Amino acid sequence: MSVELTDAKVEDIVRNFVLAIVDQDVEKGLSYLAADAQLFAPEGAFEGKEDVGQYLNWLIDRESKVEVVDDEEGVGVITEGERASYECLIRGLFKGVEDIAANFVFQLREDGKIKRIRVIYDRVGVIDDMAHGWLGRRVIGSIIRELEEGLAG
Repeated sequence: MSVELTDAKVEDIVRNFVLAIVDQDVEKGLSYLAADAQLFAPEGAFEGKEDVGQYLNWLIDRESKVEVVDDEEGVGVITEGERASYECLIRGLFKGVEDIAANFVFQLREDGKIKRIRVIYDRVGVIDDMAHGWLGRRVIGSIIRELEEGLAG
């Protein structure tokens, strides 16, 4: 069954999916996904609704309540046909980290179900913000220096 995917409809689907996960309602979030949905995140690749659901449950189980805030300096939701990008701030995801700038990239099917999600955020930056004590800061600092070697400062 095909649905008319206007920009407003795609934006609603994207925002409602993210809000369902923020509200820790995995079942509602999964209702927006196609059976063969794929989710790619810094933590790994997840294939199929069941696998994506396990990842979302894992994410919710290990973290406290989060909030998604439209980044006033960011772009919010941009849609083009069956594709959307949602740039936002995630607040409260990791202990010791205030806000994480994140980008969710979505691809929908003609029936309005989400078939692919890519989650993008600075995982190394998050780890750097979480590092405590002289040893943790030193190890993380060393890794970051190695990654940034050759960049103009």
